[in-house]
Amino acid sequence: MQVWLILLVSSVLIPGIMLIFGFFFRYHPAKHINELYGYRTSMSMKNQKTWKFAHQYCGRIWMRCGIVMLPAAVLCMLVVINASEEMMIMATIGVWIAAFAVLIGSVVFTEHALRKTFDSSGEKRIP
Repeated sequence: MQVWLILLVSSVLIPGIMLIFGFFFRYHPAKHINELYGYRTSMSMKNQKTWKFAHQYCGRIWMRCGIVMLPAAVLCMLVVINASEEMMIMATIGVWIAAFAVLIGSVVFTEHALRKTFDSSGEKRIP
């Protein structure tokens, strides 16, 4: 049971962090472009408008995915509560892979939205 509990905590860690950081990115992004905290890509750091847009967009994705993935991770771990340690570990690895796929996907979608909304110099595109 102790192994299951440790694996449960590690399974909900990434979705929980996505939910928390998603909230802060969306509603309280870093006020200034910086090298330490935030959604930092070359496109998002072009200017203050791209910085704010990227945080709000990525934050929305992370909040939605965190809301879905958190209970899904718990449910996945509940399914293997009485299974062998190997099955518990495999379930945990599956949750981790899904969480990392969502993290990578969020970057792809955010960058696409940035490039669709702003030109290469960071100025808003005129429709």
